[in-house]
Amino acid sequence: RSWIEFASVKTYNGYLEPVISIFPYAFREDPLIPEFDTMEYKTAQSVFIPSISNVHLLAVNLGTMLSGRDDKDPETGWGRFTWLVEDISRTCSHQIARHRGASISEQSMRYVDAQKVIKFIYPPEFTDSQKAEAKEFNELAFAKYVKLRNEGAKKEDARFVLPLGTGTRMVLSMNKMELYHFLKVRCEEGAQWEVRATAEKMALQTSLILGSKEINGIVEKYDLRKKYGWED
Repeated sequence: RSWIEFASVKTYNGYLEPVISIFPYAFREDPLIPEFDTMEYKTAQSVFIPSISNVHLLAVNLGTMLSGRDDKDPETGWGRFTWLVEDISRTCSHQIARHRGASISEQSMRYVDAQKVIKFIYPPEFTDSQKAEAKEFNELAFAKYVKLRNEGAKKEDARFVLPLGTGTRMVLSMNKMELYHFLKVRCEEGAQWEVRATAEKMALQTSLILGSKEINGIVEKYDLRKKYGWED
């Protein structure tokens, strides 16, 4: 989908040639995309933005053909931002999934054996004794998972014993309107610490692309450049 959006353009971009040569039918069968040799291109903005720990901005597609409003209102149109977010808990991923305008592909615990990727996330405000309690519980849950798998339980069934603190990763896409909403509500001080940290990193990276008053307002309100060492 991201490549199809990238190809929905007016100005030629050579990067698309090898992609379309490898996956020609993925483009030609889509009703929005004409034949490659007659397609008009418009270069999407693709830039490198530094990652912030576990949050990586993968792609930016501004001004696609999916909405004619983009040319008139580039700050609120339907371009898309795509991130890879790693090392977050299932508690955090469930909060992100509540945003219906987001498109999410999360690491599957049905197809991926947790023994190969297991990691647990702990709240930073836990005291040492609280973290020890949580760690003891997580290790017991993981031991039960391994036991179930060794006894022949399917991955999709054995995962029932794993806690919400189990680590996960996801590829997350949002259009600009949904992104504004997500950052507005999830960067607020009352948001849960983990989803707030994720949203703050996304806001800081977005500010390097859009520079809109809404995004800059969030960055400045919570002093994110100083918080994440981006003052320079």
